[in-house]
Amino acid sequence: MNRPTPVVVRLIGPSLAEVARFVSGLPGEGGQAIAWDVAPEVHVKCPDPARAEALVARYGADAYSVSGQPMEAVVGGALAAAGLTLATAESCTGGLVGHLVTAVPGSSACYLGGVVAYSNAAKERLLGVPGAAIAAHGAVSREVVAAMAEGAARAFGASLGVAVSGVAGPGGGTEAKPVGTVWIGVAGVRGTGASLLQLKGTRAAIRHAAAIHALDAVRREVLGLPGRGGGAERGTGGT
Repeated sequence: MNRPTPVVVRLIGPSLAEVARFVSGLPGEGGQAIAWDVAPEVHVKCPDPARAEALVARYGADAYSVSGQPMEAVVGGALAAAGLTLATAESCTGGLVGHLVTAVPGSSACYLGGVVAYSNAAKERLLGVPGAAIAAHGAVSREVVAAMAEGAARAFGASLGVAVSGVAGPGGGTEAKPVGTVWIGVAGVRGTGASLLQLKGTRAAIRHAAAIHALDAVRREVLGLPGRGGGAERGTGGT
């Protein structure tokens, strides 16, 4: 008798401990399902399709891939299928979002370009972020990251703009905005939204996690899914 083909489910949002508890109680053929951490994601190897289906039913939009595709490939496919284009505006990630997107063959069909606006002056000059917004709220804020996302979409004539601004560490954190504080903004067909993350780890880990979460925000926007934590703050403008 042929054994079922294993399925790898990729999730973003739930913790490894939570997912491991859930899959440990699932019946099925071919042995135990194995969950492991690939921060900021959790991957689960399911020995049979039934357990993969149970994971998707339990975690919904947080289960973003059942084909083994990484986040950037899923996002590229979603953009292409919807006929939408993307532009990026990055601060703390320094171009990582654009790097991930362009690692996927055929990305030129949906990715128009990006701006690495590390300084406040670059945010103002290249993306049109109002200096008053930076002065009032700081570069790591809902207002600024929303304006960055809108500026990216406007600069490249893209359907969507995604932006990242945060404190990657190891220094630079404050009591109000500790290391790991990251804002992600998306300007798209549903207006402009922004969401706040509190990430942990090394500078490299925080930057990588922020880039993956930014792509996840694009995925959710393209597919009309709720944002992480019930949905991002939304409005018609960034300031």
